[in-house]
Amino acid sequence: MVHASCGSYNPRSPCMKNAICSKRFSKNFSTETVTGEAGYPFYRHHSLENNGIRTTIQSWANCIDIDNRWIVPFSPVLSRNFRAHINVKLCSSVKSKYICKYVNKGSDFAVFGVQNVNDEAT
Repeated sequence: MVHASCGSYNPRSPCMKNAICSKRFSKNFSTETVTGEAGYPFYRHHSLENNGIRTTIQSWANCIDIDNRWIVPFSPVLSRNFRAHINVKLCSSVKSKYICKYVNKGSDFAVFGVQNVNDEAT
C-alpha cells in the first residue's frame, strides 16, 4: 500500500496538519528496522543505492514519483496468506498502552496466533 498525494504533491490532503503529514510520510531511508528511544520503530526503507525501487503513479491529475519511503509497513507473509492488505506495526515497549485500547475498541477484529507444530494440543 502506498501513502502518497500529500506534502508538496497535495498540501490540502486530509493527512496534512500544519503543512506536515500527520502520518509522518515520507519516511527516511534505513538499511534495517530499529526501535527508537520512545519505543517507536523506524522501519527498513531501502534507498535506490540499496536495491530500492522508484516508480511513477497517477494520482488524480498528477503523476507522482515515489520510492520506498512512501510504502506503508506491511507483512508479505500475512498479506499473501489472508489475500488482503494488512498494515503491521511493531510494539516493543511497555509504553505501548494504546495497543490494548485499540484492539478492544470495536466489534470487528481478528485473532491470529502462532504455535509450534511440535507442541501438544490441550
